[in-house]
Amino acid sequence: MNLTTLKTFVTVVDEGNFSKASEKLHLSQPAVSMQMQSLSREIGVEIFLRVGKRVHLTDAGKILYSEAENILKLWHRVENQLSSYQKQVSGKLKLGASTIPGQYYLPKFVKSFKRDVPKGEISVILGDSNWVIDSVSLGELDIGFVGKRVKSKEITSCRWMKDKLVAIASTDYPYDNIKNARELQKVPMVLRKKGSATREVLVDNLRTHFNLGINDLNIVMESNGTEGIISAVEANLGISFISEVAAKRAESSGAIKIVKCPMEVKRDLYYIFRKGHEGSNIFKIFLNHLAKGGNKVWTM
Repeated sequence: MNLTTLKTFVTVVDEGNFSKASEKLHLSQPAVSMQMQSLSREIGVEIFLRVGKRVHLTDAGKILYSEAENILKLWHRVENQLSSYQKQVSGKLKLGASTIPGQYYLPKFVKSFKRDVPKGEISVILGDSNWVIDSVSLGELDIGFVGKRVKSKEITSCRWMKDKLVAIASTDYPYDNIKNARELQKVPMVLRKKGSATREVLVDNLRTHFNLGINDLNIVMESNGTEGIISAVEANLGISFISEVAAKRAESSGAIKIVKCPMEVKRDLYYIFRKGHEGSNIFKIFLNHLAKGGNKVWTM
């Protein structure tokens, strides 16, 4: 039993049926039903009686509802007190990020965090994934954001966001798709420089899907950032593979177009920090915010 399930239960009771509750909670109706079935199994008794489309509480359900309301009210008070505390927390936090998390995901998160912790001072430095990892290891950064899981006994990696790489080409490129390995070998290609997690993920997938190595490609240019890649592709120097979030933004401005490719490249973005790093209050609160989405922590 958890707070989310109790909130769903109280909402079902207040709304009178699963359908209205699912709309209010922005969940699918099967998801709401599954939570309620799990809750009933956990406490070992039936909590609802169905009468047509409406649900009514059993005697056990009435007891649960009364106590669930008290628990949620108590938690709401705790949240308000913690929110007041966070608004008084001050301190500095030094973050480092590779291109995609740093330019496309982290700014919105930092804005949200600053709303909750207005006295906190956040600085963000951009670099490639390898630089971020090294800087976290050396204690030069408090937290890093990278495009790959870090396999190190000194660093904790936590899954943060899902990302996907897509193929992009100039709007003058005559085709709307890449059909096979032969086409990939022929077409000029623009890649990120070594040290980029985007490059590593792409190279691994090219090997897996098409049995192509880096030397099999017609690489005409390398860039140390996504914006450089987009500019080169826009100038029709070649095609490339970049994060879908960056590609969609560039495509909407008319700079490039996304082309279909049979190779699907999915990856996770991670936040990392040194093991045993106690950190300040602001460091702990920031990690708390990052972990709210139920991210999985990887340790070696």
